[in-house]
Amino acid sequence: MKIDVEDLIIVPVRKAAALEHLKACKDTKNLGDFLDWGKDAPYWSIKQHLIWIGACESTKVPYNSNAIYWNNKLVGMFDMVEGADAYGMQLLYWVRGNFQGNGIATAIVELLTERAFLGTAWDYVEIHVDKGNIGSRKVPEKLGFSIDESYLMPPMGLKGTGHMDVWVKYNPYSRIIRPEIKELNKRVNGCWSQMQKTYLPK
Repeated sequence: MKIDVEDLIIVPVRKAAALEHLKACKDTKNLGDFLDWGKDAPYWSIKQHLIWIGACESTKVPYNSNAIYWNNKLVGMFDMVEGADAYGMQLLYWVRGNFQGNGIATAIVELLTERAFLGTAWDYVEIHVDKGNIGSRKVPEKLGFSIDESYLMPPMGLKGTGHMDVWVKYNPYSRIIRPEIKELNKRVNGCWSQMQKTYLPK
């Protein structure tokens, strides 16, 4: 189905999205290709979807889970979660089956990356992609991410290889971003010791 990404709506995930999440999972035949939970999600009960969405909704600041809608239909989920350290964050995403190929992932990842750099002042954004997941790896490629490292892990999903690439983009505004935002991110993530906090300027 062809859509215009300008018509997409991005909102924080709420439990009210559980029914749409159920429908979206059923519509996405390849959901389990590279996601372990995606193998069973199309067969979950509505209660299981409520539990899953509830967990997403409870994501703590500064991280968040985002639902993407088009014409009142859930077309994707994009989560901003903890990165390799307290200075960056990782993006996780999937797009509803019959809406894939419309540039949704590219548009939303670009938006969330800019938000991460300018809004919450992360130093970098990373995306972990299985080498076999050609569709997902096209997104960071298009947006100027580069492979920072690779690692092996147990394969996920039906087609996962376990060979993962970590695509990273660094914040080009980090030298001019408001220092107090960067300090807040560090404190929220608990990476500062009590001694460091003691010596912070008042």
